[in-house]
Amino acid sequence: VAFPDYQNYLMRFVNSMDPGDPEAQSLLWDGLLVEARIARQIFEDRHMAPVPTVPTAPLPSLLTGGLGQTCPSQKLRTSQI
Repeated sequence: VAFPDYQNYLMRFVNSMDPGDPEAQSLLWDGLLVEARIARQIFEDRHMAPVPTVPTAPLPSLLTGGLGQTCPSQKLRTSQI
């Protein structure tokens, strides 16, 4: 996927979560950036390791409420992005 397409998707996704609430959208961006940094670090660590790493539990996601629970937002549960 080309970066401009991905960027457009993320902008539409975040704007659809809390339209008109820049503070909430800022928090969403912060969470997405943290998840991206963690994913990149895991990817780099696994590719630098000389031997296979032990499987770990999946990391919590913004979309699962952080603890594997479904998101409490009715808007998110019913939206199809």
